[in-house]
Amino acid sequence: MLARGIPEPDAAGNTQSVLTVIRDISERREAEEERAAALAREKEARQTAELLNRIAPILATELDPERLVQSLTDIATELIGAEFGSFIHNLPGADEQPYLFCSLPGISKESLAGFPLPRSAAVVAPVFRGEGVLRSADITQDVRYSGCTAQQSMPHDRLTVRSYLAAPVQSRSGEVLGGLLLGHSRPDKFTERHEKLLAGLAAQAAIAMDNARLFDQSQRIRKELQRSNQELRRANEDLETFAYSASHDLQEPLRTTSLCAQLLARSAAAGLDDNSRTFLDGVIEGTTRMQTLIDDLLAYTRATRQADEVLAPVNAGKVLDGVIHTLRPLLQQNGGRITADALPEVNVHEVHLKQLFQNLIGNALKYRGMEEPHVHISSTESDGAVEFSVADNGIGIEPQFREQIFGLFKRLHTREEYPGSGIGLAICQRIAEQYGGRIWLERSEPGKGSVFCFRLPAARA
Repeated sequence: MLARGIPEPDAAGNTQSVLTVIRDISERREAEEERAAALAREKEARQTAELLNRIAPILATELDPERLVQSLTDIATELIGAEFGSFIHNLPGADEQPYLFCSLPGISKESLAGFPLPRSAAVVAPVFRGEGVLRSADITQDVRYSGCTAQQSMPHDRLTVRSYLAAPVQSRSGEVLGGLLLGHSRPDKFTERHEKLLAGLAAQAAIAMDNARLFDQSQRIRKELQRSNQELRRANEDLETFAYSASHDLQEPLRTTSLCAQLLARSAAAGLDDNSRTFLDGVIEGTTRMQTLIDDLLAYTRATRQADEVLAPVNAGKVLDGVIHTLRPLLQQNGGRITADALPEVNVHEVHLKQLFQNLIGNALKYRGMEEPHVHISSTESDGAVEFSVADNGIGIEPQFREQIFGLFKRLHTREEYPGSGIGLAICQRIAEQYGGRIWLERSEPGKGSVFCFRLPAARA
């Protein structure tokens, strides 16, 4: 109430009476109090947000899980004004009631060795069910926690807990990663503001722990991938060495067999009947075919022999000119022609680029159609790589064979139709992939030719 007195004077100027005005201002006062409370809450929320924003980078930059948990516990203890804090990991054990182990700042792990806290304990069960922040003014008098294992097991000479505050740390997926527990020896220590602070801190901790776990997983995956790559590389090197050695060792007895068969054919030609001549011709043909396979296998194993050497830019146009010169007799025999656009430089070994061109152009001339063979080479450059295109007007390839043709010793025709071992495209694929590129059949139609493409790194500036 607000009262105001107004004096009423007489004719002589003396006060004869007082006019009293009484006004009820309770509503205005209540409004002012509500406004002040709202401003206080707003200020408190702003201060809380600013505080959490300062803490967020500290947690976000720590990727070691153990150090992160320790930092989180220390920050929460200091921020809330607790006498002790602990973070209890949600680590499932082997039995039905897995135990959770906590780490408290200032207390050795040895002193907590006899502090098993089952998940079902009333003091932590709601936390690990993700039910939100838990607050008790005096946990020793709180009926919710009477007979709690934690109270019975705690070292009372060092941890006399009255006020209790706990919050779950829950990941984006909903998994409860652990519980953040705070305590104080004085009752009624923690307020609603402390609840909000701890909830915000737990949310930030969840993000930080998720990031730390993802980083840890990525590190483990990276190390495992490195180990697998090293093992695969060793296995490939052993396989290449074996294939190279075996092919090399086979050449000498094969040459001896072939030479003996040819000498026998010459010296005993008149005395051989038709069957003997057929058998001998089969031996000579078989050894010749085996020699071709061995040569191709050696070429395949050599395809990556120079992979670790220093690379220098190679002019693809000049390499193609050299390949055309090598294939000139075959071109004259088939009446074929090769055309090309201006080709850029690429960052590969010259011998490998030569193998790519020679195999693709050689196949185009081999698998010719009714017309005189024509091969055209072009290229486009983008994203630090050069994509070459080799188009021909040959017999084409059925769509169902577009992947099979790159297999080792894979053939779509008999040797009587088209000679060869079926290893040329496998060599091309092996070369392209070792430089981080690839080779593929862009398009093909039976009777209308094919277009093969391969991608290699462009020359570095």
